[in-house]
Amino acid sequence: MLRRRPSARDFDLGVWYVCDGGGDASTCTTGTQDNMIGRGCTSSHPGITEENVDLPTDCGFLANADGIMFARVTAPTFGGSCAPYALDVRVR
Repeated sequence: MLRRRPSARDFDLGVWYVCDGGGDASTCTTGTQDNMIGRGCTSSHPGITEENVDLPTDCGFLANADGIMFARVTAPTFGGSCAPYALDVRVR
């Protein structure tokens, strides 16, 4: 579960997981399914609303369920400057 807490700017959140041995059956349970990299979820609410994604990982029948998680926070209207934000990551 990843959560981008509200800040003074509008940010979008995405998370993706790629199983080391293939066989990825991970499914987005909170957010919008987005399989740009492996399996993933995105959240894009307008304004300063909190963004949440939940991607329970599942590497199928593989004995090794190791993999790599990618997280991305973007601003839909980039003004050419950096802005602070807080990101909470919960691994189960």
